[in-house]
Amino acid sequence: MNRKGTTMVEIIVSIALISIVLIFLMNLFITLRQVYNQSKFQADYYMLDSNIIEAVSDDIDNYGLHEINYGANNDEIVITFNTFRPTKLSERIKKVLKVYTKYNAKSDSDRYYIEYTYDSSLTNLTSTERTNSITRIAPEEAIFGTMNLEKKDLGEKSLAKITIPISDKSYNKYDIHIYGILK
Repeated sequence: MNRKGTTMVEIIVSIALISIVLIFLMNLFITLRQVYNQSKFQADYYMLDSNIIEAVSDDIDNYGLHEINYGANNDEIVITFNTFRPTKLSERIKKVLKVYTKYNAKSDSDRYYIEYTYDSSLTNLTSTERTNSITRIAPEEAIFGTMNLEKKDLGEKSLAKITIPISDKSYNKYDIHIYGILK
């Protein structure tokens, strides 16, 4: 008697082989998703890093660095330049670098922002000074630590280093380092 069809053993073996292939494909998909997320975080970080460093270093190059100190609440860093404001020659140009969080309804979570702007304690800010600031959104899963300011005496000059600690959810470090020479 010649029976055509599949036996229960053939069905079980087929299901087992298909399951093995599906498990392999799922692991591959999960790995690719992790690599994509990590690459996206790194690309967003490098853009943030270059924007902040470029803005601060351009000001240091253009105005000369006079002093760097923590702000009133130690959650911001005040950078005072050698150049005086064109509209008020008794005040040096001062800018504030700070990290803060703000609720984002789109992602239903807090997002970190880095802001570099003129110090609001300066009197009579011009429209150019009010608009000449940058605010950048940090990568979505970024974790920020407390900004750190170090000064190292080099004789007649000092080296100032600002560190903005950033990590991803896997705790890979992506700190931003800004250096300047105080005269």
